Amino acid sequence: MAKRRVRPTSKEQFQLDLFAMEIGEPSIPTLPPPATDKTINLSGLAAAAAATSQPEPEHAPAPTAAPTSRPRLRRTPPVAPERLAERVAQAWHSHYGGSDLDIPLGVVAALTLVRQRDPEGPSLEQQLLALDPDELLGALREIWAVAWIAQPYLMEVAAPLRWWLNQEKDPYKEVVKAAHAVAQAAIKAGLLTITGDPDPMWRSQADVLSPLLTELRSKGSRDALGEFHTPASVSDAMASMLLQPGSIKPGMRICEPAAGTGGMVRAAALRLRELDFNPRDFYWVMGELNSTAAACAAVNSVVWDLGPNVLIHVGDTLAVGDIERVAFEHRKAVLEHHQQLMDVAAFAAAVQQAQDLLNKVTSAA
Repeated sequence: MAKRRVRPTSKEQFQLDLFAMEIGEPSIPTLPPPATDKTINLSGLAAAAAATSQPEPEHAPAPTAAPTSRPRLRRTPPVAPERLAERVAQAWHSHYGGSDLDIPLGVVAALTLVRQRDPEGPSLEQQLLALDPDELLGALREIWAVAWIAQPYLMEVAAPLRWWLNQEKDPYKEVVKAAHAVAQAAIKAGLLTITGDPDPMWRSQADVLSPLLTELRSKGSRDALGEFHTPASVSDAMASMLLQPGSIKPGMRICEPAAGTGGMVRAAALRLRELDFNPRDFYWVMGELNSTAAACAAVNSVVWDLGPNVLIHVGDTLAVGDIERVAFEHRKAVLEHHQQLMDVAAFAAAVQQAQDLLNKVTSAA
């Protein structure tokens, strides 16, 4: 077995290899638009879950047993997402990070996108912990950039989590230090043991962004927004009751017009995997009024490997009505713009390569 490097011996020897990270596959749609009569609506499921989850029951309702070719593989996350959220919030506030809660949420969201491709290679966790504040800032920018190349549409929806990295000037040093403290707290609390697993089955067992979003907001803010995040145990139980063998076929639309950070969608994706279905073979349509929560749902769609057929409408779902059509047009525009930028980048790279070759020939003459 290859020896894992725990910590670089010097800054000169250190380099975070983003290309060794598994971030995702290109989000080019692979399924035709589904028929409207082939829809699984999770909104009723969410309402039923909300009615039974205050307070959270000590023992969630037993899910309906069903024959499946894949055994039920439930496991308790190695660290409770709620505990992780508490440590991250404490790190942010204790370092006087400020009131822009998108920043600590964006730091953790970026870290959920990376996984170690080579299990025998240098420890991704230790490499990230070895970064100083300025190096972390650069790494976060690269993570979002690489993710945007692979997942342009979802990363466009996730823009509220990365806006602070795209300014002309670097963030204030106090903000950078607070962001560094957040990353350290999240990693040490076990974030990568939840979101870094190579099997999306395990990554789908928890939503780390939902409790963090709740923890970072004041009670007054949560009450004003009317947010309610259904406990994972209740969501999982309800998904098991709703999604039964014989009623599920690949290509169906799974719709959640009040998605939040995607908790009910996570439960549905986990249930499909337990029934030996691949969530990538389904259409996922989500609606969410709050742009920050919708951004978290977009990131979670990558973490849970929902595939390229994901549509997320950010806005009032009741006012819009057909959120799928609006989100479909938005995704189409984003993918076209992304392709144009990639074509320009490819042309620029070809010109640079030709110029380098010409320079070599000229210097050799």
